[in-house]
Amino acid sequence: MTEKNYLASRALEDLANFYNYNQKSFQRFEKTAGIDIWFLNHFRLYFIYRNKFYEIENDIFSKSIGGSLFTLSLGFIKELSQVVTGYIKPKRHNLRAVIISNARDVVQGVNVRFNGIEYPQLYNRPFFDLKNDGIPNVDKRTYLFNSDSIILNYILTGRILPDTLNFFRSFSKLKDQLDIPRGNERLKDLKILLAANKGYYFLMFLKFRAFQLFFQRNDIDKILLSDENSPQQRVIQCAALSCGTEVLAFQHGNIHDFHPAYIYGSYVRQPVLPTFTFTWGSYFTSLLVSSGGYSQESVITLGRLLPAVATTINTELEGLNGFLLFATQPQRDRSLRYNTIRDVMSVLKKVQIDKKLVIRPHPKEKDDTLYYRASLETGYTDFIIDRITDLQSHFELCDTLIVSFSTVGTEFISHFKPMIVFDYNKQDLMGWIKNQVGIPVYEKEDFQRILLDSPNSIDKLAYEKFIQKYYLTGDSTIDKLNQIIHAT
Repeated sequence: MTEKNYLASRALEDLANFYNYNQKSFQRFEKTAGIDIWFLNHFRLYFIYRNKFYEIENDIFSKSIGGSLFTLSLGFIKELSQVVTGYIKPKRHNLRAVIISNARDVVQGVNVRFNGIEYPQLYNRPFFDLKNDGIPNVDKRTYLFNSDSIILNYILTGRILPDTLNFFRSFSKLKDQLDIPRGNERLKDLKILLAANKGYYFLMFLKFRAFQLFFQRNDIDKILLSDENSPQQRVIQCAALSCGTEVLAFQHGNIHDFHPAYIYGSYVRQPVLPTFTFTWGSYFTSLLVSSGGYSQESVITLGRLLPAVATTINTELEGLNGFLLFATQPQRDRSLRYNTIRDVMSVLKKVQIDKKLVIRPHPKEKDDTLYYRASLETGYTDFIIDRITDLQSHFELCDTLIVSFSTVGTEFISHFKPMIVFDYNKQDLMGWIKNQVGIPVYEKEDFQRILLDSPNSIDKLAYEKFIQKYYLTGDSTIDKLNQIIHAT
């Protein structure tokens, strides 16, 4: 096991050990508040804590509510206006299933995440997500339900006042009761992080209570939920299950042994998990059962629901006879991220192959400074930063993909083209190298050697085996899902 893998594993174990040691205290909070607060922000809490071991800055992952009074006041006014404008007078509905997706999944009125599935949708805008923008403007009232209206209806009942008092009283007791196991002083950071995010936990608690009221007032058999273990979605999951509504969750990215949104096997008491979780392939099903703490009957190998994406091609790609596609990822280790970009450009400058580099930034990457800094340092300028071309067109037009650990790599394999994997930490998180579908780069010289060897050939059999195990797709996926929904 590499040092980075060891630190990642230890951080995940520390989170479980802290919770297990304080399990009774968390259960007391859950008994009074209705929800286990520890797992609401598990994903980000893990990265903040893990990055202390890596000695990486954490500022981009902190979710605590902060800022000047003026900034917070503006944010509050903006949020209040969003909640009010979404108001729909509540009506009772009796439904077999409802789709609840992230608001960013709705593009030009189409839910790209649940493409081809015909059930009523609930528009779920992130609540008090003041640090992120980019939510498309939609008329929320055209949906049968929307989260803003659900929250406002809850506020209008007056329940928010006793719930607020209950939360802060329960949270104060929890904070006083939390203890650190002898000999594990480093775990005190987890207690500090929990207390520092009290405001964020409170907001998620209010959303939980609002959705609890919503599910109590409606007769909904099932919800189809994406990104189910992020805070904004997890509270919906907990509310639904507490009211007897089944939760059908869908794998939304690669899963590995250190994935804090999926791996709960070390917990004595697992968090609330979906009624059914649908995976892309048999490998992920086995991983969730063996390491994630999921029950065998709750995980089903379904295949991926392919997103709906309109074909759009950047005019700058016209006339190119293929290119190197570099799909980047907002890595938690920012120095590693920069070193990878710099080394790609440095080698391309030296080797001077007759292929342009096309950089496809992750949707959350808005600042291109890093690329231009690497270009200035290396002198390499033959690249395009392309946020226009859709992913499938990028796959079809490129010769080779360069990637670190983005889900894009798994999606690319079905195109049967070479994939170069920058794995400086030698973690092989996605298993591409082990399964012989990714060409490893452990140091800069490896990349140079690969380019000089012209990586045009692939192991087709290895690719086919990988697809069966990790990435099933096709029209039958939706048919199988509909059968499951109507059968359960």
